[in-house]
Amino acid sequence: MDRDKPSAHTVIGKCCGLDQGLSGANQGDNRCNNLLSPSTSDIRPSRDRCQGNDGTLESSSYQHKKQLFRMIGVTVIPIFTLIGLNIAFLHDAAKSSQAMQRVQSQIEHSIMDLGTLIHRLQIERGISALYISSNNSDFLQDLQSHYIATNSAAFNISVWFHRTSKHTHNHEKEDPSYLANRRTFLKYIQDFRDQLHQDATTLHEELRFYTDIIDYINRWTLYNFRVLSNQNIWPKLVSYEQLILAKDHAGIERALGSAFFAMGGFTNYSMYRWFLKESSYEDALLEISSLYSSISENEITNLTRLVRDQSLNIMKDEIIQNNVESQLPSWAKGNDWFKKMTDYIDELLAIQARLADNIMIDLAYAIDLLQTELIISITIMAVILLISPLIVQLIALQTKKIQEISETLEIKMDELAVERERSENLLGQMLPPSVAQELKMGNTVHAEYFEQVTIFFSDLVNFTSVCSQSTPLQVVDMLNTLYHVLDGTIEQFDAYKIETIGDAYMVASECFVAWNIIAANVMHAEFYIS
Repeated sequence: MDRDKPSAHTVIGKCCGLDQGLSGANQGDNRCNNLLSPSTSDIRPSRDRCQGNDGTLESSSYQHKKQLFRMIGVTVIPIFTLIGLNIAFLHDAAKSSQAMQRVQSQIEHSIMDLGTLIHRLQIERGISALYISSNNSDFLQDLQSHYIATNSAAFNISVWFHRTSKHTHNHEKEDPSYLANRRTFLKYIQDFRDQLHQDATTLHEELRFYTDIIDYINRWTLYNFRVLSNQNIWPKLVSYEQLILAKDHAGIERALGSAFFAMGGFTNYSMYRWFLKESSYEDALLEISSLYSSISENEITNLTRLVRDQSLNIMKDEIIQNNVESQLPSWAKGNDWFKKMTDYIDELLAIQARLADNIMIDLAYAIDLLQTELIISITIMAVILLISPLIVQLIALQTKKIQEISETLEIKMDELAVERERSENLLGQMLPPSVAQELKMGNTVHAEYFEQVTIFFSDLVNFTSVCSQSTPLQVVDMLNTLYHVLDGTIEQFDAYKIETIGDAYMVASECFVAWNIIAANVMHAEFYIS
């Protein structure tokens, strides 16, 4: 380009303020530094947002606390759930253990204390019925020894009956008052015995008196069995309960059969029907007992085969037939029936004792197992209570660390966005926008050929003279100020800087832009800067 063309130099000189000397270059430096790089406040916008507003700080602190409480809640809820389940298990286990111990005590009570009392009352009932039916004074004398045995059994009961409505059926208004204590009970049965000696009672009244007492004691004994839900023990308890009831029905059957032979048959149809009912109940209950326990099944089968021999079955058939016309009264035959049935009932009592021993062994094993589980559960509970505060504290610390890392990461991401923007701007200054865009997208930029382009060269007037009067640093500052001003100016017009070499500045227009257009753009730029 011809250096004598003043228009281009004038434009460039006025753009940079070089016509006022080096001081103009310093003034231009101040203007161009603002265009060169963003201010420090632009580098960390997120830090300004976090630190420049008290409301934002409070909101951020609230969010952090909310996140912390949420994390602690997520941790604490399973811990509390586990503790609650453990407490529920401890409660159920303790309740089951108490129920098992209560049943264990009740079974032992039913065999040792109450079992003996019931057995003595059953014998006393049978002999009393035999005495009333035969009117044989020998039986009355025999009753005296049985009275003593019954009284002794009542005195030997370790724990007397607890009167409670739970042990009564719905049709009963209250527990019998005669079982309030030993003295009341013994006086109650002694008053009834005196009526027997005075011949002031009937066979039906005698049987009903003892049967009601035995029935209540049995129900009181069996009540606690029903609170146990152990799946391995309750079938044996059912068998044991049915065996106790069957034994009592056999006792009534013994008393009625003795009366049958002593009176020479049942002239009263209600007594005959009562015997049939008791015999049927006994057989049904023994069958149920054998279904729920292998011990009962085997022993009851043997008992039926050995004890209920042919003579006992023949005597029972006579009672069932109730042939009053051919049946003669015989107190001896009634006594024989009584003895055979007593042997049979004694065998039922022995089976009951063996079944009770087996249940006691199972209960002891179940209680030991349950106590072991209780110890393990208590240990787990203690460990949970000890480590739970540590877990919560660790979660809180980790949450705070995560929040700090998140804040740092957010700041770094904002700084990265700023740096990316600066890099893109720098790339746009070094390359044409279209080329820079292709490179950012990772595409390959191919060289292009244009039929017609416009190139603009310019340099500084008297650059050599200016340089000879300036220090190297002043020359660099001058060129830096000049080129930044020109770069900012040509971005507003249809022109693009290609290269700067020393004081030379090379600009090219788009491939279809003619020289007169770029000249007009340069004139516009000169007017804009002025």
